[in-house]
Amino acid sequence: MFAALAVSHHIEAQTGWSIKKFVRTTHRYRTVRIKTGRQILTAAHPLPDELREVLATINDSHAHKNDLRQFPLTADPTPAKCGAAVPSAR
Repeated sequence: MFAALAVSHHIEAQTGWSIKKFVRTTHRYRTVRIKTGRQILTAAHPLPDELREVLATINDSHAHKNDLRQFPLTADPTPAKCGAAVPSAR
């Protein structure tokens, strides 16, 4: 649930589009692969320029922000630090 909210927020922040607009716009564009014998045929509707630009913006922002060094990992991440209860391991 939280991951979906984070992704939604990222898309809205990078594109300026609402999630509703993004989902409605991208929903109809799919790629279909058909295997006929030894060949694989790919059929797809071409993306409109506006959608292609939005997807490029999201992809470019992800490439620049993919540096995970900004989130250092500790050797012992305990759930108590997050405020979660620790279940017994019985």
